[in-house]
Amino acid sequence: MRTYQRLRIEGGCYFFMVNLAERRGNDLLLRHIDDLSEALRTTMRDHPFSIDAMVVLPDHLHCIWQLPPGDDDYSKRWRLIKARFSRCINRGEQISASRERKGERGIWQRRYSAIAPCIALPPASMQSQPTFALSSSLSAAFTIKYYSRRT
Repeated sequence: MRTYQRLRIEGGCYFFMVNLAERRGNDLLLRHIDDLSEALRTTMRDHPFSIDAMVVLPDHLHCIWQLPPGDDDYSKRWRLIKARFSRCINRGEQISASRERKGERGIWQRRYSAIAPCIALPPASMQSQPTFALSSSLSAAFTIKYYSRRT
């Protein structure tokens, strides 16, 4: 069994990529976008953090989060979001024997990509489209529009 070491920075800004277990031809996230939004809202209420940017695609999502000062527990938040979303989906997905033994659903991949720290660098000329530089082996900077949260 692998041991994953994750960089944890209290109050940090993180870039995530989270995938559905079955990616081929799967548009579950788009069909259940309201359930995903509610899972995010509920988790944000219970364990505050801000979403600086988010892109939801049919089979995976990308987002940039800012955690509050003194807090580095993004794993708990992802666990809650995935569980809350999964409870809204009817059972019937294919699951492995391993997942079945552990009582897991087969909706999400078990792991996710987390890159930290992510430092916001908004130039004056791009106030509506901040630029985010990712520090890791990624040698790129890119622009993402802010995710507009429904209130």
